[in-house]
Amino acid sequence: MSRLSIVDEMFLRTHRGLGTPVALQGLWVVDEEVELGVLEDFHRRLALGTLGRQVVTPRIPGARRRWVTSRDTLPLTVDDTLADGDVIAWADRQGDLELDPEFGVGWRLSTARVTGGGTVVSLVCSHALADAAGLVDAADAALTGRPAPVTDEPDGTDRSDAVDQLRIVGGGTARALGTLITDPMRRAELIAYVRDNRSAPVAAAPEANWSPPSFVVDYSAAQWNTVAKAGGGTSNVLFAAVVATATRLLLGRDRVTLSIPVRMVRAGSAANSVSMSEVAVRASDTLATIRTTAKSAYGVPIGGPAGFPEELLQVVSDRVASKLAPMPGQRDALCSNIGPLPDTLSLGRGTRISTRAIHPRLDAAGALKMRTTLSAYISRFHDRYTMSIVGTDPLARVELEGVLREASAQWNLEPRFW
Repeated sequence: MSRLSIVDEMFLRTHRGLGTPVALQGLWVVDEEVELGVLEDFHRRLALGTLGRQVVTPRIPGARRRWVTSRDTLPLTVDDTLADGDVIAWADRQGDLELDPEFGVGWRLSTARVTGGGTVVSLVCSHALADAAGLVDAADAALTGRPAPVTDEPDGTDRSDAVDQLRIVGGGTARALGTLITDPMRRAELIAYVRDNRSAPVAAAPEANWSPPSFVVDYSAAQWNTVAKAGGGTSNVLFAAVVATATRLLLGRDRVTLSIPVRMVRAGSAANSVSMSEVAVRASDTLATIRTTAKSAYGVPIGGPAGFPEELLQVVSDRVASKLAPMPGQRDALCSNIGPLPDTLSLGRGTRISTRAIHPRLDAAGALKMRTTLSAYISRFHDRYTMSIVGTDPLARVELEGVLREASAQWNLEPRFW
């Protein structure tokens, strides 16, 4: 199968302790009992799709890692019945086991009954295996019986790939070094890159036994779209505005910077590939002004810094690569719009779906290395938008639930917490 992308490699490194651990999660809450046989079939079909892959590291230095088909799975986990108020806490725990597509299995399906007759289902996977859209597509293919897309075969052997990579890196690095000598703007770019990716000093000690708070909130799609249109924005701009307001309330600042990922991968590929836009939002901004600012913020592909070839990140060691290109999206808040979800993802009556990323076993020490205060994800399913938010600032002294309620009210929205 295909070679790993630059971003695939970034997320794979988190399994080696280099960066913040990230797992993607699709979470279904259904008002009725979903038959176990349906979930067993779902599990079997997932293994036959794009999640059924494993990383192979070539023995030849310089060759990129590649994907191969793997039918190894973790068993479908069936947990004890949950109280309705325990669903999110249960969902948070589903990524706590080691998901590693290089030395083990990269995904897991689990379920539990909910008091009153409902069902909750969690599908988690290593972010190295897929981005959010890729996870949604894998689930949809498994539920509908659609064949998995055919991914590209590697171009050539490991030996030829190593030769090509080293040739590109050698020539590109020589050009970048030459430009640094002659171009002061490029030198300034590199200095700014190093400064921006340096860990910020810690001003205070976090609370003991801290863990990332997380919430899932539903909004009426009709109300959401009415507010967005009335303010001269779009549904995505309103999402950014709500997250920016919540972040400002947490940080006590007038201005915050949002990181907004845009998927760039071509159809039929399972690779992670994103560009990042940075959007600064002030308390005085309207939806119309945020929309204008966002339009002018062009996405920047994630790769090598200051003109160095991105292929450099795949021929150096993992530790060096993690220094050259830290995890993407490290700004005050991350806003990831997953988009509309297909109706075929329904598992039964009253299905609600949350799409989000979680941070398995993230403690205060690990969170302090991040810059991000909030990570937010939104998708639309039927007549509602569902926003999932994870707080990753252990120094925050304000309750996240209250902040979300206040931020929603400021934009005339009525949240319904899961």
